[in-house]
Amino acid sequence: MDRKILDFLAEAKKMAREAGRIGKIEPKHPNAYDFEYKKDDLTYYDSCFGSGKFVGVMAIWKKDLPIWAMNYTGRIVALGAKEGFLNAALEQMDEEMPLRGPESYKDGEYEYNCNVEGDMKWFSGREEMLCNGKLVYEMSFSGGEILD
Repeated sequence: MDRKILDFLAEAKKMAREAGRIGKIEPKHPNAYDFEYKKDDLTYYDSCFGSGKFVGVMAIWKKDLPIWAMNYTGRIVALGAKEGFLNAALEQMDEEMPLRGPESYKDGEYEYNCNVEGDMKWFSGREEMLCNGKLVYEMSFSGGEILD
């Protein structure tokens, strides 16, 4: 993938995690959480349904053409899931594969693991958060380039 698009994706995802969800927009569907970020001729859009159990899609458009997308589904499995820890793990995202967090990240009693197969053109992956070795959160994702 083009370096400009990788950098844009990493920047947009960071903005989405910022306190107050800078760029949060009026959702296009009832009870959805939508986020949009624009820079030059690129637009990032993320729409998520649910919170304890959730499904969503994020995509990038260049001008008016969708060029990349990722769908995701996840859930909080048990008490102990901590959004602050997850955000800290996601801040460690690989700049060459700015999908989620690193392969592993630990802080005290919390552990984050992420496994991705493929590349930015076609991938699938899974992330999880453990608290004291117990699974408390999980998410699966897949996506890639969109060709016309």
